[in-house]
Amino acid sequence: MKMLFSVFLLLFSILPLFSVNAQVVRSAQTEQVAIESKPTSSRDVFPTLPPSAFCKKEDLIGIWKLVMLYEVPSGREIEIYTQRPLQYYVFEADSRYGEYVSILSAATLKEVHDSVMKGQRQILQYSLNKSGMVFFYKDGTAVDSLACFIVAKTNPPFAKGQLLLMPSEKSARGRLVKIYQKRFMELEIPPAVVFKSDDDSDELLKEQLK
Repeated sequence: MKMLFSVFLLLFSILPLFSVNAQVVRSAQTEQVAIESKPTSSRDVFPTLPPSAFCKKEDLIGIWKLVMLYEVPSGREIEIYTQRPLQYYVFEADSRYGEYVSILSAATLKEVHDSVMKGQRQILQYSLNKSGMVFFYKDGTAVDSLACFIVAKTNPPFAKGQLLLMPSEKSARGRLVKIYQKRFMELEIPPAVVFKSDDDSDELLKEQLK
């Protein structure tokens, strides 16, 4: 009897420890789930894509400026955009292209165009298929491909006529869409001409105003 009574007391003293350990495990598991479900970034919101059409070459030709991007979860593209937000694609009619990525600056569209299209060390080319995929080549070797669409109807944050570039489903690690707005060199306001306050400059200004 004494032995049974001793065993009973031992079990009675251990049971609360099991209960406490179980609560700690459940608390740790709950905390771990909360950490894993926490968004990577406050920008981890992906919008509903608007009605769009597959890109055609005649639509793509020109200078396109990146105006916004959405990446879920936030990663490399968000980081690059934060550090170097001035980004352009230049698509030429002869199937050449150039990409401009820089910090904010006062570069004109002509400067952007010339910096990426003149004196290229590699032959950069692009092509489109009927499904709207744009393929990028360097010296004849394919280096990337993106799904390419032109927005057909304004649906905020998207506007009609904007260019959407997205990775293919096979290469995508999450969800990413880059939004580009077409820019026109002929519509760009040229930098203001500043004259010195000397007599020659005053005379030149008077002649131009005649």
